[in-house]
Amino acid sequence: MTVRDSNINDNMAGDGGGIVNLSGIVNLIRTYVRSNAATDGVGAGGILRTGGTISLNSSRVRGNVPTNCAGTVPGCTG
Repeated sequence: MTVRDSNINDNMAGDGGGIVNLSGIVNLIRTYVRSNAATDGVGAGGILRTGGTISLNSSRVRGNVPTNCAGTVPGCTG
């Protein structure tokens, strides 16, 4: 999946409020992932990666709760 020039904001889920990648390839290009929440309080509110790959190209992941990313997401902190 490729998401370009978009906003992924104000979503809620048990885990991975913004994006969940279990096994595919996700490319975010000039995309903001913010103000999303994981309601179980364990998984990432912004991006949860349990498999596959995620690349952030001129994209920002900020202000998600309880964390921005879980699993390895290069370029994503907190």
